[in-house]
This record gives sequence, C-alpha cells and structure tokens, in this order.
Amino acid sequence: FDKGVYLLRQGLSHTTGCQSNANERYELLFNLGIALAQTNPKASVAAYREALSIPMDHRASLGALLNLAALLMAQGDLDEAIASCTMATQRAPEVALGWFNLGLMHRRNGSLSKALDSYLHALELNPDNPDVHQNYALVRLLQGNINQARESFRKAISLLEGQGLLEGANELRQKIRGIVKL
Repeated sequence: FDKGVYLLRQGLSHTTGCQSNANERYELLFNLGIALAQTNPKASVAAYREALSIPMDHRASLGALLNLAALLMAQGDLDEAIASCTMATQRAPEVALGWFNLGLMHRRNGSLSKALDSYLHALELNPDNPDVHQNYALVRLLQGNINQARESFRKAISLLEGQGLLEGANELRQKIRGIVKL
C-alpha cells in the first residue's frame, strides 16, 4: 500500500504543470483518491478535487465526481455530497449508480420523496439491482407504504437468490423479519 501511494505521488510529481499529461495526471489523482479513501479520507477528497479541476470531458471525470460525493456523504457533508452527485446525474443521466447514490444521500438527509425519485431513476436504468430495490423498499416503508415496501423487499430477495447470493437474501429476510411480513 505504502509503495503504491508513493509511486502514485511520484508519478504526479512528473506531471505537474504539464498540460500534455492532463489525462495521466487525472488517472494518477483518481487512483490516489481511491487508495487513500479508507486511511486518509481528507487527502482522498483533496485528490478527487484536484482531479476534477483538470479540464477534460465531464464523462471522463465521472468516477472522481461520484467517489467524491460518496466520501463527502461518509464525512457527513450531505449538502456538498448531494450537489456533487446531482451534477454527476446531470452529466451522465444514464448511469444508474449516480441515481442510486443520490437516493442514499437524499434518504440520509431526510428528503424521502427525492430519495424515492432517485431510486426510481436507478430502477429504470438497472431493474435487476437488488440494492436499489432494497433501498426503494426502505423509503416506501419509512413513508408508511407497507404494500409497496413488501413488494420491493420480495423483489430484492428474489434478485439476490437469482444471482446466487443466498447469504445476502437470507440476511435481508432476517433484517426485515418482524417489520414487514413477506
């Protein structure tokens, strides 16, 4: 790990101020952000911010924008996380992960209707994602719509089983037992 971070930083030192290496610099910063996310989130955020400051196609920098938003959410900066994730969904509305993450952020922020809308976008793009169905069900449950929550939990469990993730399906059943009758 330490050697990898050292090599990324060494590579960055060779691309400083060189416009012809903008794509390489972005990739180095992006990977440094990934590497530091668990051990030094603040440095990871700084790496993502610097990567995003490099002028390049917005779609090419989508990974850094989504990762930055996720880190900001983990650090409790929901307003900036939502702004970053919203920007990502505007730049690439066909990417389900952006909508899913935006749903998580809105739910954590207490904006259940916005979370629901975001999950619906994600489900339109990726209807076979059990995590989206599970989180959609949770919002429906929080809104008091037990029937739709039950239906979405069932769908999530069915998808997990269909994908061979039996342990995940059983864990989900255990989590909702006593809350929603399947």
